[in-house]
Amino acid sequence: MGFPYASFLLGAVDHATINPPSIARYGKYQLGLYAQDSWKITPKFTLDYGLRYDYSTYYREQYGRSPQFAPNAPDPAAGGQPGDVIYQATCHCQFAHNYPYGFGPRLGFAYQLSPKTVLRGGFGVVYSGTGSAALFGNASGNAAANNPFNPSVPGQPIMYWGQGVTINGSPITAAQIAWPNFSPSYYPVGGVVPGTGPQYLDPNAGRPARQYQYSFTVQREITPNLVVDASYVGNRGIWWPTYEDEGGLITSGNMVRYNYLSPQLLSHYGLSLSNPADLTILLAPVGSPAAGPFMNHIPFAGFPLTATVAQSLRPFPQFNAGLNPVAAPLGDTWYNSLQTTVNKRFSHGLSATGAFTWSKSLNTFAGTPDPENYALAKGISEYNQPFQVRMSLSYALPKWGPKIVSYLVRDWTLNAFGDWASGLPLLAPVANTAGYPSSLASATMANLTFVTNTSPVTADNQYQIPTGQPFYNVNINCHCFDPNKTIVLNPAAWANPAPGQYGGAAYYNGFRQQRRPVENFGIGRTLQN
Repeated sequence: MGFPYASFLLGAVDHATINPPSIARYGKYQLGLYAQDSWKITPKFTLDYGLRYDYSTYYREQYGRSPQFAPNAPDPAAGGQPGDVIYQATCHCQFAHNYPYGFGPRLGFAYQLSPKTVLRGGFGVVYSGTGSAALFGNASGNAAANNPFNPSVPGQPIMYWGQGVTINGSPITAAQIAWPNFSPSYYPVGGVVPGTGPQYLDPNAGRPARQYQYSFTVQREITPNLVVDASYVGNRGIWWPTYEDEGGLITSGNMVRYNYLSPQLLSHYGLSLSNPADLTILLAPVGSPAAGPFMNHIPFAGFPLTATVAQSLRPFPQFNAGLNPVAAPLGDTWYNSLQTTVNKRFSHGLSATGAFTWSKSLNTFAGTPDPENYALAKGISEYNQPFQVRMSLSYALPKWGPKIVSYLVRDWTLNAFGDWASGLPLLAPVANTAGYPSSLASATMANLTFVTNTSPVTADNQYQIPTGQPFYNVNINCHCFDPNKTIVLNPAAWANPAPGQYGGAAYYNGFRQQRRPVENFGIGRTLQN
């Protein structure tokens, strides 16, 4: 508050962090066993079969010093309110279960239907690992080694240097500078209510994702130098706690929320998100007359009267952050495609390959716009490209002419490659409170129910809702407009959700980027000894 340099001259400390030396040791182990065989049943029919077993443990701190949310244990820092913290080192328990049934059968076949036609197919069950530090380590807590403290009264210093080192008027305790700190009163962090809580490792975090992969292919030789393939390729994934991205592991849509105001909980208190008067009450400080019947009704002694009524009604009102569900294996994926390939070898070192893919990729990673309806989470993938065409040409220069000329021109290769595909999906516009009454200027779902959708992948935003109008004012792929002068997006295509209502989905099939073709040409030479 105010001018930071003035606070420095006065010796007023606004924030403090106690960070004792700590060395956490996170890790996991996994193993895999497999057996496979190929059986040529007849000269025309070959069968491949096998079995793989995978076992992977969940990622954990070796000595049990990582905190875990315990929803049923009383929190001494919140007057016995449910929602304490436990540690494996003190509870002598396991936070999650490891999945012991990771058996993955594999089956494939090739059958020569005729001298020029071959049928191929396969099916397999594949298990992923249970994740790495990118998924668990950053979210699984650090045994209370980093203790940040904020003012107990907003806008007031946490301490004055001239009065000694204290935290909100209290001396620093041995528990605050010790590591590991197994104190059940550590959370909320820094003793500030409402404050940050621990993470919650899902009890099924030791369950690896499972994929069913299947394909069927018809391969046909049209001429001695022309071969055509047509394939159906698909897979179905379940139990995904993560998915692979070029930037690394990203947490999938967390379909579990532990500290939000559900319609059932609001109904228990006689409130409704459809009633503007109830929204005003939820947004009001619990100590103000605007709180109506909830005025000064606090969940436990010490709960600040400046906190909102909505915060006081949460299942765990002592926490306004944290309680993040980690590695809940609830992500699903679907992929189905028709893939065709044509390979042609011309004479004199020229060959060409063409491929066409028609596919549909769905998942639940974008989250549901309504946490009470998880079925809405199923939508197109952010990498979904329904159509893709690829072509490549390769030409190897032959030996030609006299010896010196032949040496200069031979072994050179010219290559050309093109990739043309549908544009990638765009995120829907983020919702805002424009047009809301002044009394509901902060009536976002993040302030009313503390959840907007179930996706950290999309920054937990609430999205606008399509109105049915075209998404674009022009054809974005026509190359017929000046992007410096033409407004491409149609603002009439979107509308903000009403106060107290959830927004729309994150991705829509017709809302995509421009197509971005890739066209390459290369030249190279093979040098022989």
